[in-house]
Amino acid sequence: MTVGIVVVSHSRALARAACHLAAEMVPDGDLRVEVAAGLDEPGSDDGALGTDADAVRRAIERADGGAGVLVICDLGSAVLSAEMAVELLESPVHSGVVVSPAPLVEGLVAACVTAAGGATLAEVAAEAAASLAAKSAQLADPDASEPLAAADVPTLVPAVTATFVVTNVHGLHARPAARLVSTARQFDAEVRLHKQGAPAGSASATSLSAVTLLGAEHDDVIELSAAGAQAAQARDAIVALAARAFDEGVAPGLDPVPVPVSEAPSIPTPDKSAGGFPVAAAPGLALGPAFQLMNRRLTLPEQEPGSAEEQLARLDEAVKATRGDLDSVRRRVSGTVGGGGEAAIFDAHALLLDDPALLDDTRQRVAAGTGVARAWQQAAAAVADAFARLPSSYQRERAADVRSVGEQVLRHLLGASTTGADADGIVVAEDLTPAQVADFDRDRVRAIVLA
Repeated sequence: MTVGIVVVSHSRALARAACHLAAEMVPDGDLRVEVAAGLDEPGSDDGALGTDADAVRRAIERADGGAGVLVICDLGSAVLSAEMAVELLESPVHSGVVVSPAPLVEGLVAACVTAAGGATLAEVAAEAAASLAAKSAQLADPDASEPLAAADVPTLVPAVTATFVVTNVHGLHARPAARLVSTARQFDAEVRLHKQGAPAGSASATSLSAVTLLGAEHDDVIELSAAGAQAAQARDAIVALAARAFDEGVAPGLDPVPVPVSEAPSIPTPDKSAGGFPVAAAPGLALGPAFQLMNRRLTLPEQEPGSAEEQLARLDEAVKATRGDLDSVRRRVSGTVGGGGEAAIFDAHALLLDDPALLDDTRQRVAAGTGVARAWQQAAAAVADAFARLPSSYQRERAADVRSVGEQVLRHLLGASTTGADADGIVVAEDLTPAQVADFDRDRVRAIVLA
């Protein structure tokens, strides 16, 4: 029973060539090596450039023979796809999964040779991580006092660790997750989180989507590991933040007051005998003309002008414009009575605009030939769908936050106007985003009725 190995690359041809080279080193070895590379493209054996998290997940499941699986990636979003794939595993593999920081070719060769000898997952991972030592020593500066040794190569062992309990009633949903991500980004450290009892794998603490997709609920225990110059400071700051319930619903300078689950607001049971299912979200009566708000479906162009670089520059401008919109809405909401807590949702939306999982996936799709608008929509939909699969119904609803931000950026990309600025009377709509509601003129809009 040997350790399984999965190769994740943007290029199917590159992955196959690397596997061929590694196989030459261990022609008689009993290896379990799977490839998850490229994107399917009609009429092409090698496919388009890119990576697919679900394809990586399936490759991990095929490679697992009970001794664990080592995943080796080429660069950039391949690492993100591998990490998301681990989170998507429906059941943990026998001895876990390790996503290696090793370079693709050297790491794959080292991993295959070591795995073929019957080594453990930890031993295979360590050899892969140290695979550049020989080349580094050979090319080291002859005037240097000491060449780079294997021990100097970064290992998989984190510098510092800690655990904390999620005390928030609804777990690490958008607002507390945003506080955690904002805190992690303040330090020169790589911080990763793992939910105890979940399949092997961890999430980057600087990615809002990754943190939320942990699916951390009330009373879950989160394991934190940090490496880097400010690892200890990052750990202490996040642990302290967790002890304050991530400052959820707390004004600056005040101690948090935890709300017991039994005291959480409840929604009245609909009276089915009436033939409909009305649920009051807020009390009161209002009278006025109906204003039917129709969110017009956006039409995406099949092809877009300009090079990939020019299209991505347009995306950067659309993201910048959306961030400006969110900042403006946040200021308005913060100025209302009790609006400080409600305004925090826009902090979470703003963090999504910088989320590496979302942006790298979009860039990867554009590089593979997809137009930037369609690439952005597909990347946002992939993240939203991942949110929708979370076990908590409250956290599943956060998929709407991703869709909201995704549509705002898409409207700027396509030059489409936002809807709702002229709303008057009783607004009737299928659904509304937080930004749309915040945009309403409260002197004109008297009530809202949603499907």
